[in-house]
Amino acid sequence: EEHGVSAEEYDRIVKQPIDLGTIRGRINAPLTQNGSYKSVSAFSKDVNRIFSNVVKVWEPGQDLADSARRLQTWWVDQWTALVPILMSMKADDDGVDDDHAASANGEPGGENEYAHIHNQRGEDFQDQIGMPDEENMRSWSHHFS
Repeated sequence: EEHGVSAEEYDRIVKQPIDLGTIRGRINAPLTQNGSYKSVSAFSKDVNRIFSNVVKVWEPGQDLADSARRLQTWWVDQWTALVPILMSMKADDDGVDDDHAASANGEPGGENEYAHIHNQRGEDFQDQIGMPDEENMRSWSHHFS
């Protein structure tokens, strides 16, 4: 039992668990590997799911819920600033650019490190970039206003 919730209770409440370790593994996985991120939206949705899961389990006023709210506020601000950069990246013809290949070998990549990921703007831009849906944001805002 951690933070006042047993593993069994957490598993009963949270239907789609996710953690930062899983996200990191998916970021570092080769594109050909099942479960790797194929879009910026999939990455962002997983990050946002962490916050959604916290709201389902812990109440406002509890340290974990309040810390998650502050972290989500920071995340949304950072992601909002990063999205235009991500959306302007273009992949090389072969689908993987040289910067990404270098970063896969442990060397730092350039600004196009993740340009191989599908990032063209579609009709549902909010969903495409993985921003929390309106329902999710409403649940946070009424808990923490």
